[in-house]
Amino acid sequence: NLLKAMFRADEYVAVQADTYSSPPQIKTCREWMNMEQPFLKTRMGGWVHINAVKSPELEGFGVSKSDICSFRQLLVESDTLSPEEQLNIIGYRIPCVKAVVNTANRGYHTLVEINATSEKSYQKHQDTFALILGQMGFDVQAMDYLKKIRLPMCMRNGELQKLIYINEKPTEEPIFKDPEGRSMKWVNYRTNPFGKAE
Repeated sequence: NLLKAMFRADEYVAVQADTYSSPPQIKTCREWMNMEQPFLKTRMGGWVHINAVKSPELEGFGVSKSDICSFRQLLVESDTLSPEEQLNIIGYRIPCVKAVVNTANRGYHTLVEINATSEKSYQKHQDTFALILGQMGFDVQAMDYLKKIRLPMCMRNGELQKLIYINEKPTEEPIFKDPEGRSMKWVNYRTNPFGKAE
């Protein structure tokens, strides 16, 4: 389950249905998990904020940066690359992939685990991913810690948003191997981002 992989049981999780600006629904991860599935009935799709919020009481109408209390995860997406191009890069090049969701539209949302300890630390990871993936055709504006990932098992214009990959404990090893069984990866994405594994 995506939420179980993303959050601790007692963390508050914000989800939204049908429109990007709709009021968020906030419960603990445990409460969401105990609900009958699918717990969100939609026509235009649903989302979940990629990082936990402080409480069910928000400072404004929607979730703002001041409501976020964790910086563990980063979103990768593209509206310009084909689905095949997206999967090729996601599978062969990106480290620490926790989940991949078929958005039921233009491609995939990819959740990357970075485990930043603060907003400043998150920004450093974000800058690195933006520098590299921006050149490959991914949306650098989507890599903010406030962003949302498409929620599996939600209907979107008659199509189902689907979880196609999940790994609760991802590593820097990419998902796919090359024909010779070697990993194509960012050898050390913090210092030497491109290259093939030895």
